[in-house]
Amino acid sequence: MVPLTVLVFGPFSEYVSSGIGIDYMLGFSRILTGVIIASVWPFLVVLGVHWGLVPIMIDNFAHGGDILIAITAASVFAQIGIAFGVVLRSRRNKDLRSLSIGTTLSGLLAGVTEPILYGLILWYKRLIPIVLVSGAIGGAIIAIFDVRVTTFVLNNLFTIPVFKPMYGYILGIAIALIIGTILTFVFGFEAKNSEKPLEAKENTNNLQEGVSTMIFAPLSREIVKLENVPDPVFLTEAMGKGIAIEPENDTVLFM
Repeated sequence: MVPLTVLVFGPFSEYVSSGIGIDYMLGFSRILTGVIIASVWPFLVVLGVHWGLVPIMIDNFAHGGDILIAITAASVFAQIGIAFGVVLRSRRNKDLRSLSIGTTLSGLLAGVTEPILYGLILWYKRLIPIVLVSGAIGGAIIAIFDVRVTTFVLNNLFTIPVFKPMYGYILGIAIALIIGTILTFVFGFEAKNSEKPLEAKENTNNLQEGVSTMIFAPLSREIVKLENVPDPVFLTEAMGKGIAIEPENDTVLFM
């Protein structure tokens, strides 16, 4: 791969970056460039093709610094903001809160956002437009200030000083993070049909507090509390309140 990189990918990245690639995009519209790159970056990461841009980034070091790494920082911090928004919103779900806290820290301290992508954004589809909007705004700001970096780094709190001008970089990532947090906290991340499953069920069955209602069990045997079920999804009542039944046979009755 080393000879192949030197003989093929190196010249190709030179052609793309200085010919028809990033320079052309920046010359056409600096704001639009920041919006596009920051918006598509999470999906490039999911597909694993984001590493294909690394030769272009490295080649740009020889031409006054690279702006791609700086722009992608907006997407990184937008995802961190989303994870932090989930932390603020998921106070009752201990497992989800623990996951979102861990992914927030991994993003802030190491610039690793794959746990956020796979564990939160792709799982809760309502977060996808939020990462698009917050990343695009932050990317546009960073592109406006023409933020550059001359060494290959991951975007996290510790690498902020290597970006020039630093104030433009801080402004871009801060706005991306704040917008991601606010939109996640305000609009939520749960699907519309599952945000209040208990209330919907109660309204359908006309259940009233203090009034006994007979519920026919589809299985016969011992009733088990959810807190004793060895499954975190039901144990934490993430799917709602209820009970479990330890069946004594394989017969299920339907009314």
